[in-house]
Amino acid sequence: MIETQYPTTDQLIQGQRTRRGLLTAALMVTVVLVFGTVGLLLLLKPEMHIASAFLVGLAVYICLSVPVIIWQQPRYGIYMLVAGCILFGGDPSQARLTIPTTLVPFWWNISIIAQHQGSTALNGLAISPGELVFVLTALSWIVKSIADRTFTWRSGPITGWVLAYAVVLIMCLTYGIARGGDVTIALWQLRAQGLFVAGFFLAGNVIRDREHVRPVIWVAAACIGIQGFFGALTYFSMGQSVSYEGIMAHDDSLLFNVLLFILFLAWITQTNKKLTGWAFALAPCTVIAVMANQRRAGIGAFVVAFIALLPILWAVWGEQRARIAKFATIFFTIAAIYLPLTWNMSGPWALPARALRSNTDPTSRDAMSNVYRMAEDANLKFTRDLFPWTGLGFGKPFVRVVGLPEIQFPLRDYFPHNSLLWVWYSEGHFGFFIFLMLVASVIITGIHQLKKTEDPFVRMLGVLAIMDLLMVFIYGKFDLQLTNYREMTLAGMMVGMLSVLTLIDNSPPRQTVEAPQVQA
Repeated sequence: MIETQYPTTDQLIQGQRTRRGLLTAALMVTVVLVFGTVGLLLLLKPEMHIASAFLVGLAVYICLSVPVIIWQQPRYGIYMLVAGCILFGGDPSQARLTIPTTLVPFWWNISIIAQHQGSTALNGLAISPGELVFVLTALSWIVKSIADRTFTWRSGPITGWVLAYAVVLIMCLTYGIARGGDVTIALWQLRAQGLFVAGFFLAGNVIRDREHVRPVIWVAAACIGIQGFFGALTYFSMGQSVSYEGIMAHDDSLLFNVLLFILFLAWITQTNKKLTGWAFALAPCTVIAVMANQRRAGIGAFVVAFIALLPILWAVWGEQRARIAKFATIFFTIAAIYLPLTWNMSGPWALPARALRSNTDPTSRDAMSNVYRMAEDANLKFTRDLFPWTGLGFGKPFVRVVGLPEIQFPLRDYFPHNSLLWVWYSEGHFGFFIFLMLVASVIITGIHQLKKTEDPFVRMLGVLAIMDLLMVFIYGKFDLQLTNYREMTLAGMMVGMLSVLTLIDNSPPRQTVEAPQVQA
């Protein structure tokens, strides 16, 4: 006889009908919301362009549907945040039509978004849509897991250093404001660092199974590929002629590097043929975008992370050492041919050679940039030495003892280019030591975590987490990466998953329901 716990044919048919009904209802709601909003806007504001009205209607639908999606599966919030970190950056008020993702103010405060639309009604909402997704994900996970009686707090070997650094951040905020620092600016300075800590704990607890890891990598690869396509499109639309300022947000260059590491890992380890194929297909546009964006620091970050990649792979993927050696030989052979040919060139395609050459023989533009940074670094070191142990705290400008050229950045005295020195002078020797130990723990402990894992996608995620944090650290010496919301949120989530990598790898496999058997 058939076991009673299995659904009958009628129950299966009824379930299918229910799902179809729900899908039909969802489509109807979508149409009503989007086109209803468009009609209402055109009625109230006849001068509004229909394309703008349609975008507003789509935004309303997304705002209403995102909480429902996240409530159903909180891990979808992590995937949305990964996509948001990669796709949405730059200044939407200066967006390019060839890069439509820059039109989305995902990391702008809602109050600032409203102000750009001529409204002051939302001035009290000092939170971004990205942070709202963050809060919704956290609340959905906590409430659902408590209701299901499955709530458990996960921690790993890196957790202690992250907690210690969180304490440093709170102290830095407190005594910075106590010393007369500007409260608003202090919170702005804390924000990216706080998102790193919060992202660490959120992703480490929400992403729990091996099946949850694959979408993280696929979403990252797809979104970087989309940005790479837009970057290449912009480059060719400008007649293949770009300025030293590049074509996209500066931090996009670091994110493009992640796709190259996904390609290297997928090809070397033979993890997934589809992933390898798609990474190969997306790589050309991504490389074009990297070159056109003209970020020397991005190339420097890639080189340092790549040097670390090979020994990590050699230690973790012992069964693939022949492919690792083959890959290294091919890569360095191409580099040995490319660098001499482009060493004295100055166009976008010579960016890697220019990044290396600028250390000893910079171009006039690079030399001017280097001079500004050296003068700024002198001021940062002087400020650090005034408050060596406690640090200056958040909310106070660094001290100027060396004159700096005026640049069009109102917070230039609070957010310097060298964000490593910014951490040092803001948090003092003690705080900077905790920060360095956190980075060292990610690298050293992370490699030990990798050695204990077996699932290839889980391993790949762990390697990408180490590569990403290394690149953020190196890039942070030259640009504002440690105060960048996108980079720090993504790095925090990646490191959070790395911290519990063995727990993810040891998660039970997905249960499959066997067909009922008929007994005679």
